[in-house]
Amino acid sequence: MADFEQLLEELPNIADSLKLSIGDANKIRCEATRLNKVGLKLQDIHQAIDKELGFEKFKNTAMRALPFLGTAASFFIPGGFIVDAVIAGGAGFISDKFGDPEAEVTLEDLKFRVEDWIDWSNDLQEFAQDFLSNKQLLVHINTEQLKPSVIEQIKNIESCLKNNLDFSNYNLLKKELGKIKNAQHQLTELQERLNQITDIIENSESITDLLFAITSFFGNCDFALDWFHEEYGLIISSYDNFISLGDIFNECESLREKSANLILQANTLKGQVEQNLKYIEQENRKEKANSLNSASDATSQIKSNTEVQTQFKERESSQITKQKSFVVILISIFSILGFGAWIGREKILPVQPISAAYSQEIEIIANFKNAQEIAMEAALIVQNNPNSLDTWEQAETKWQQVLKLLENIPEGASVYYDAKNKLATYRINYETLKKKLVKEREANLNWENAQKIALEAAIIVQNPPHAKEVWQQAKGKWEQSIKLLEAIPKDTFLYQQAQQKLITYRTNYTAISIRIK
Repeated sequence: MADFEQLLEELPNIADSLKLSIGDANKIRCEATRLNKVGLKLQDIHQAIDKELGFEKFKNTAMRALPFLGTAASFFIPGGFIVDAVIAGGAGFISDKFGDPEAEVTLEDLKFRVEDWIDWSNDLQEFAQDFLSNKQLLVHINTEQLKPSVIEQIKNIESCLKNNLDFSNYNLLKKELGKIKNAQHQLTELQERLNQITDIIENSESITDLLFAITSFFGNCDFALDWFHEEYGLIISSYDNFISLGDIFNECESLREKSANLILQANTLKGQVEQNLKYIEQENRKEKANSLNSASDATSQIKSNTEVQTQFKERESSQITKQKSFVVILISIFSILGFGAWIGREKILPVQPISAAYSQEIEIIANFKNAQEIAMEAALIVQNNPNSLDTWEQAETKWQQVLKLLENIPEGASVYYDAKNKLATYRINYETLKKKLVKEREANLNWENAQKIALEAAIIVQNPPHAKEVWQQAKGKWEQSIKLLEAIPKDTFLYQQAQQKLITYRTNYTAISIRIK
């Protein structure tokens, strides 16, 4: 009896250790060896339970589980001994592994539970051997463990793009431009990473293939394959938290949407920084040119004064008679007037068209700058996702204004090629926004129709009693409403409201279903 009690005391810790921690090849080999020992220990316990079941006094004995105490559950056996089971966070998933802590469990039940654990131990050892035989997977694990998790990576990028920029500081802007370009590169890599994870989870059932996705998701975070849940499938533990493959898929979908918004933000921010850098460079060139012109004007003035003094001395020493000098002066005056008038006509006529072209160029540059400012506004108003349909529609209007301003910049303008490059980027942003807008509009339509049909369902069963057909009609309408709300995507503005409504609608549906029966 004492030996049996001691074995049972070890059981919860053994069950808790029944997981395959993932790392490099050496770690997986060590885990396979450890799991083999765990499996042998479980077989000893299974045999001991079989033996104890042979005693009449244990045949009908129940083993009652005490309530959860923090993160621990204790199982009490009315024979005078207690087994402590350490169950970490995520009890909803992992209770399938340990059993319901509130339920009474016979030794026969415990025997079946141990058999499940033995099977899982064998499965994990097979998984380990499959992983070790796949060189590509081992290289992938080593590579991914050098990266942050996808959740941590997007937090780092988001933090980088939240910096408050001083648009008048040239050196700081150059430094921030490098950070923004690096963030853009990381976002591109992150989207590829998220696409690969969701594609594998959606299309593969092989545990080896799935480990490619799981490793990419967790990056350098420690994790283990903990259990296989009947409803949720494979359960992964990491730092005392539990997550299913379905949750990983949903998380990646949400992060993909978030990264798309960050790409819009990064593109807009990069455009603003580049434009301000260009403006500062132009202003610096103007200042340098003005300084050179000022120096040149001073030199010309000195030269002019010297020439006047020389001419004065020459006139004083001249032996030409006053009359001849007067004639010469008159001829010079007429020549200068005639030549000057000709110069005036040639130079004055083109002034008007040059001035008009300059005004047009100023207006084009102003439109280009205005387009970038509106683009920044469009990106900022949808920065904190999820956003209402009205907010997305405001952003759509702004992007349309931006595209129109840039499309109207003519070829030959000083900012034409810059505008062309911006158009390419902004059109991508606009197309991304339109896809999001379609999703939000569909969610809004589902929300409105669900409420409308739910109201109809409530109205037709007012003032009972009613025939069975009336109740069935109401049941059908509640079912329609529920399906419409369930179709609202998780990353839309109305998702949380839909989840709250679903509680009420499902309650009504269940009540009517019971009444019909």
